Amino acid sequence: TDCVRLATEFGLEVFRIEGTLVLGWCDAVDGQAAGLATLGEAYHAYASPRRRISATTYGALLAEAHLAHGDAESARRAVQDTFALADATGERVSDPELHRLHGESLLAGAPGRAQRDEAARSFERALALAEQRGAQLFALRAATSLLRLRGDAVRERVAGVLARFAPHEDSADLQAARALLAP
Repeated sequence: TDCVRLATEFGLEVFRIEGTLVLGWCDAVDGQAAGLATLGEAYHAYASPRRRISATTYGALLAEAHLAHGDAESARRAVQDTFALADATGERVSDPELHRLHGESLLAGAPGRAQRDEAARSFERALALAEQRGAQLFALRAATSLLRLRGDAVRERVAGVLARFAPHEDSADLQAARALLAP
């Protein structure tokens, strides 16, 4: 909130919007509907033709927030729109996370076999891209999503990704992976 307040006070529009994006995302994934609305408005204000740097990262946050609110269709649309933006700008930093989120959006609700298979391909693509780029957090997220879907068949792969993190490191993503691998 200080970021948004100070950016507003000093007329720093981009920082105000970025701060609002992050605050909206935090509130949205915490279950607050107002946070999702705030994030959506700030994203559309940010991702104008004038501002494209990091827009794919913010698009991924928007998709994640839609998933947190159970709106898989809006999440898929956000992923598709963000991939289109990445194609237009060449900004590919969020591609692994976007592939993972696409897979997660396919699994929301009651997916059939075709959706589960497509989700698995999305997770595999996310994992391959993340590993190719050395993006360990994205690799962990993709591997964890794959483990939730495929179970024991990918357990060793997930353990290998998890082993790249030091035992003392801790985050929600690491805790989730460790919990899924626990006997």
